[in-house]
Amino acid sequence: GRGGEREGYAPDPRDEGERSHTVIIGFTGTRLGMSLSQRAQFNRVFPVLCNFVTSEFHHGGAYGADTEAWHMVLAFGMSPEYIHWHPCPGVVATEETLTHHWHEVLLPLRRNKEIVNESAILIAAPSRNEEELWSGTWATIRYARTKGIPVVMLSR
Repeated sequence: GRGGEREGYAPDPRDEGERSHTVIIGFTGTRLGMSLSQRAQFNRVFPVLCNFVTSEFHHGGAYGADTEAWHMVLAFGMSPEYIHWHPCPGVVATEETLTHHWHEVLLPLRRNKEIVNESAILIAAPSRNEEELWSGTWATIRYARTKGIPVVMLSR
C-alpha cells in the first residue's frame, strides 16, 4: 500500500487539495506475447480505463506481453514517470526506460502479487482463454480475484 491509502489508489501529487486520485492499472501477460486480438482489445480498453493525467501503469517488464503493453502505453502518450516496472531477475533498465519508476527485483510470482497489490484494476493477456494451473499469468489472475481486484480479460 501507500501510506494508509486505499490499495490501488494514490493521492495525485499534481492535485492541489482536490479529491482526485490516481488509478493504478496493473498488467499481466505471457512471455509468448499478445495475440493480434489481444493487442486490439488492449488498444480499445486501455484508453477507457486510463486518465492519462492521473493514472499509473504497472507491469513486470518481461519480454513478451509486458513489453508489448508497455510500448502501446507509451504510444498512447502516457508519461514515462507514471510507468512502473516490477522486474524479476534478468530484467534491467535501459537508456529508454531510465525515466520510468523501478521497483525492487523480485522472483516472478512474488513480483506478480506486488503488481496486483498496487493495482485498482488488472488487465490480463493469458496464452489461453481457459484457466491453466501451471501459468504465472493465470496465478496472477486468480490472486487478483481473491483480492477483489477487477480483472479485464483480453481473450486470445
